[in-house]
Amino acid sequence: MQSCVIAPPQPAPPIKTVPRPVKPQPPVVKPVEQMPQRGSVATTAPVDISAPSMPTELPTEPQVIGSYPEFYPPAETQVYPAAEQAPVIVSLLDQSDLYASQGEPASAAASLERGLRIEPRNALLWSRLASIRLQQQRYSQVESLAKKSNRFAQGDYALVGKNWGIIAQARELRGDKPGAQAARRKAAEY
Repeated sequence: MQSCVIAPPQPAPPIKTVPRPVKPQPPVVKPVEQMPQRGSVATTAPVDISAPSMPTELPTEPQVIGSYPEFYPPAETQVYPAAEQAPVIVSLLDQSDLYASQGEPASAAASLERGLRIEPRNALLWSRLASIRLQQQRYSQVESLAKKSNRFAQGDYALVGKNWGIIAQARELRGDKPGAQAARRKAAEY
C-alpha cells in the first residue's frame, strides 16, 4: 500500500498592484467665432503633462491660427511652366520629343510616364502624354489626360487652350462632331 504525503501549504505569491488606466479627457474645442483672429496673439492655459491623454475624437473642422496661405499655395494650384521644370523633367520631355519625332510613340509615352511618376501634378507632362495618345489613336484616353492636365494647369491659360484643342481633335476623330465643336469653343476662350 502506498501512502500519500501531503506537502505543506506554500505561501501565496505577493499581489502586484497595477495602476488603473487614466480615462482620456476630450479636448476642449472653441467655436470658430471665439478663436483669435489672424495676427493676434493666442494664449493657452497651462497644460498638465503628468498624465498624457489622447483625444477621443478629432475636430470636424481645422482651426488654424495665423496661417499664411499666400506663401504656401495648395498643391492643386501648383503651376509648372516649361521654363521652371526640374532638369530631370526637361530631359524626359526632350527624350519624349525625340522618340515622337522618330515615330516611336510608345517610347515617347514611356518617357512621359516616368516623368509623371516623379512629378504627378505636372500639367505639361499630362498634356504631352495626351498628344502622344492622340497619335496612338487612343481617343478616350486623350480626353481624360487632357482634362487632368487642365486641373493642374491653373493659371497657364495657353496650356489649357491647347488641351481643349487636343480634346476637340480626339472627339472629331471619334466621330463626335458636336462635342468637338464645344471643345473648340472652350479652346477659343483661352
